[in-house]
Amino acid sequence: MVSAERDINDVFDEILLTEESLTKQGYNEGYERGLAEGNIEGYQLGYGKGYELGKEFGLTIQMWTYYQR
Repeated sequence: MVSAERDINDVFDEILLTEESLTKQGYNEGYERGLAEGNIEGYQLGYGKGYELGKEFGLTIQMWTYYQR
């Protein structure tokens, strides 16, 4: 079984863009749920929760990186 090595730049991009991708994911989930429930503004909750989660994750990664020195 051969495992493909990942490019280090892709790994760093994933780490650095995690907050943004979680925000987008939260927005999309909230929007879809809002549409399904007939509430067009439902995406605001998803966007807010995605932002909070991404912010917390970003802070955790930043602290982990700092203490690895």
